[in-house]
Amino acid sequence: MAVWLWPAAETEPQRPNSAADPAAATDPAPDPYLAACQTYYTAGDGREYHVFTAMTPNLYDPTTPVGYCCRLIPDGGGNDFPATVMVQDATTQEDCPEDFAPLLDSWDVTVSAPEGVGRVSLREAELETADTPALLYRRLWGDNTCTHNEIVWTLRMKNGDVLTLTQTIELLPQEVRTYSTADTPLETAQELQALLDRLAEEYDADTSITVELPDVTYDAPVSVGCAVTLKGSGTAFAAPVTVMPLSDTERCHAYVRFSEVSFEGDGSGTGVTARAPTYLENCRVTGWAVGGEAVTGGWLYLRGSHVADCGVGIRYNSAYSSSYTYFADKMTFVQNGTALELLCMPPDGYIELQGCRFHGNGTDVRNPGGYRVEQTGGTTVAL
Repeated sequence: MAVWLWPAAETEPQRPNSAADPAAATDPAPDPYLAACQTYYTAGDGREYHVFTAMTPNLYDPTTPVGYCCRLIPDGGGNDFPATVMVQDATTQEDCPEDFAPLLDSWDVTVSAPEGVGRVSLREAELETADTPALLYRRLWGDNTCTHNEIVWTLRMKNGDVLTLTQTIELLPQEVRTYSTADTPLETAQELQALLDRLAEEYDADTSITVELPDVTYDAPVSVGCAVTLKGSGTAFAAPVTVMPLSDTERCHAYVRFSEVSFEGDGSGTGVTARAPTYLENCRVTGWAVGGEAVTGGWLYLRGSHVADCGVGIRYNSAYSSSYTYFADKMTFVQNGTALELLCMPPDGYIELQGCRFHGNGTDVRNPGGYRVEQTGGTTVAL
């Protein structure tokens, strides 16, 4: 499953108000991007609609107008995300595409870019459109050659009115840094901690950082306070790991990714505590009182990992995170007291188990919060 990281909500910049004392005034300046991406339209029956471009539906941000989006992409990478037109009742702010659609005669969408600049591509969404609240929905793909693009949606109404909405998209090259034992001491937990602390001081989430870990066992607690990918090669953590709260930038969500590492406990403690968005990809989590726990501010993305012999395999106890997804993909839960525990999730939260396997657990899913649990891809779980 692909997971997309979404930009922080736009805010209007502040500037002096020249209508009074230019040196002291503080009125907000109109945001030209927000002005270009939305309009209010009054129908023949007097009902007023708010029509705007957005990047929803997605799992992280509310449905708000997005007139400008800037993302950082490493060389060789790409980004894929929704590009939509939303319609809400101007009074109630409730989505109402089904009421607006009969007023619409035709529409088109175009992409323009300066000479020599790559263009994003727009394609029809396949799975997302069935239940989407969007009036119009395309998926946008681009790489870091698409440094400045304008997406123009033109809506032609049956009464002859024409609505034009413009989104500006900038996909820029991202700085990439990689560390390994070739250039950095990483043999002990203390050496790894020293590197992570230095990275937290020197970089923010705008820089893509990967630490290639050696074939060692880290036997002391480690805290991760920077946005980083920790990629293992026979690497094991035999003491608790804590992902500390992280700060997003305007262009990137901050997260920690563990890839191909093991968390090996002695029956006590918590293997991974996520206080920020945290990925467990192709990892092994075994022998803890709690294998992994997402607490408020954090989240656990689960993909392709094996969780076994824990009192509680994975616990969600997070009311909010800057980014999250409700999917657990190709996970294996074996011989845990409780495999998956849903104590607290964000509003409207649920979990979809895609191709997951549960075997020999005392309880497959403990769900005191009564959250929705969906089973897809051959998952069979006792609820």
